[in-house]
Amino acid sequence: MVEGYLNIILEKQADNSVDDYMVFLERCIERLREMIALIACLIDIARTEA
Repeated sequence: MVEGYLNIILEKQADNSVDDYMVFLERCIERLREMIALIACLIDIARTEA
């Protein structure tokens, strides 16, 4: 997944400014944080079910 984001960055390198990359990376980081929170919730659910 992270490799996919990095490939997109490399493909668009000539077309975008640094600010565009910062916005893109901030969105990626936010999505990763959301996934981590979801995984933590799923782990908590699994613990309570066990």
